[in-house]
Amino acid sequence: MHTDAHAHLDDPDSRVSVRPYLAGIGEDTVGPIARLLQDAGWTVTDDDLCNVTWFSPDGLARVRFQPEDRDYHYAGNLWRITVGDGAFGLAWQATFPDTVPYELIKAFVRAMIDPSGLVRHPRELPRRALASVWDPRPLGTEHPYTAARAHFDDPDSRVTVKPYLAGIGHDGVDPVFDMLEAAGWTTVADHPGNITSHGPDGLARVRFQPEDPDYHYADNLWVVTIGDGIYAPAWRVTFPDTVPYELIGAFVRAMNDPAGLERHPGELPDRHPGALPNRHHAVRPTRT
Repeated sequence: MHTDAHAHLDDPDSRVSVRPYLAGIGEDTVGPIARLLQDAGWTVTDDDLCNVTWFSPDGLARVRFQPEDRDYHYAGNLWRITVGDGAFGLAWQATFPDTVPYELIKAFVRAMIDPSGLVRHPRELPRRALASVWDPRPLGTEHPYTAARAHFDDPDSRVTVKPYLAGIGHDGVDPVFDMLEAAGWTTVADHPGNITSHGPDGLARVRFQPEDPDYHYADNLWVVTIGDGIYAPAWRVTFPDTVPYELIGAFVRAMNDPAGLERHPGELPDRHPGALPNRHHAVRPTRT
């Protein structure tokens, strides 16, 4: 471990500011996300094993913290977000391992429940979202396209829906990579259609991969990887092609917050030197 950090490990008041994606999970990982969801009207249940699930008011979205779930013990997924219902199936899901800073997950969840919603043309909406806007039952059908059909051919038609029901959206790739390039990332196209952006420190990668086998076989359209190529990744998060790009953008924006994240040196992962104090991120002296 870096000697500057080592000297401060025993000081409970010592803090270091690091790049957000290298900060480790942090303390009180559940509380800030729980308060965000409960303030938005989500209900909460737990089980005897300390797994906690929050449900959206419409019952179509779930955020689950699962430290005692098989999914965590076997696959490392501490958080699971699921959108969908029994009638129309799973719209999408995203999982986050226990090495992702909770602030990044919180940013994703905040975008998911933004009360202003997301604006889409009706043709862009998945079936579940159409049903939430145009109820097909008064027309004597259970098929939402029947109720929404009149709006499909109008190029100016727009509807505001809950963010988690909005579908991927139109032109969702460019805004994400524009944001990364503005933060100093380098973007390359390694295959027609596949795009990878590398962080300035070489420790972070965001990949859009519509022509990759990982997408065709596992539905991973977006892959965020943190690591240096020497050790196993510090963490890896994937998003399928049904996650609204605005939610991915919120996650990536939080990764690049120039204010960084504060941690006690003892909270930092020690596998990657970029997570430790260096010429860009100095350890703050003990507070008095």
